[in-house]
Amino acid sequence: MNVGLIGVGNMCGAMAQRLCSLGWAPWVHDVDAVKVRDLVSFGALAPVDIAQAATESIATIVCVVDAAQTRDVLFGPQGLAPQLPAGHVVVLCPTIAPQDVEAIAARLAESGIHTVDAPMSGGPVR
Repeated sequence: MNVGLIGVGNMCGAMAQRLCSLGWAPWVHDVDAVKVRDLVSFGALAPVDIAQAATESIATIVCVVDAAQTRDVLFGPQGLAPQLPAGHVVVLCPTIAPQDVEAIAARLAESGIHTVDAPMSGGPVR
């Protein structure tokens, strides 16, 4: 079983490094290719087709900035949601409004996809 992480900045990048240190090989994706390349050096995978990688994973952790980016990752033109199998878990780490979480979760639930709201706040200094 594997997991994927989308948006591997400071906090989610550290999560990916920790998973690698535990012997996992999570797949990672970010708009900044350098961040992905750096994580590959720790043992992460950088799939070309993230939708395929997501379908072969048990969970996808979304660590983007806001609700708009979250919706784009999941439901946009290259969105993952249509590819995810029933039973997949999407972990939402952006700190977004409760109504956005509920709307995203409801939309995912229509396809049997589970949602965990796990917002992160602060940053590396805090």
